[in-house]
Amino acid sequence: MNLQTSEFSRVYELAKTALQSSGNFQTMSQGFSCKKNWPQGSGGYLIWRIISPEDRELLYIGKSGTLKRCANGNLCIRDEQRGFCKRLDRWTPYSFFPDSFCYAPKFSGNTKPKSHSIENYASKVPLKEIEVDFFICPKIDLAPAYIEAVLLQSYIATYNQLPPANNGF
Repeated sequence: MNLQTSEFSRVYELAKTALQSSGNFQTMSQGFSCKKNWPQGSGGYLIWRIISPEDRELLYIGKSGTLKRCANGNLCIRDEQRGFCKRLDRWTPYSFFPDSFCYAPKFSGNTKPKSHSIENYASKVPLKEIEVDFFICPKIDLAPAYIEAVLLQSYIATYNQLPPANNGF
């Protein structure tokens, strides 16, 4: 995927630069342990497959956390405690396993298989080929859904499709 000249690349770099300057952008590099070192908080995230040092494929654009009205009437982020880490426990549309990132489940969202197995997915990528970018939302200044929507919309505008592990928008 050539990210050098696309609308998606432009939007991605703008968002990355804006959040990097305040310390709210983080990348988990190839070969990371999916149960360790995930950032605290909520926000948008991108899951990439590293093909070579010069080339990578975007697999998924998502978010963790939702702005909501708290009991006291103030705005807060739901799921802030678990945030990004909550995404490690999901079954659909993707799942992390100790050595693999899997997507394209062979089951529908309503009929989960009895066991959580790598065999339940059509596409499997070794974890050593996966990189995750986190766009961390500082407090309530930026909605996680906004980051996800802007990145997904620019991806669709550029490629006229969703990333392979995204099922909808």
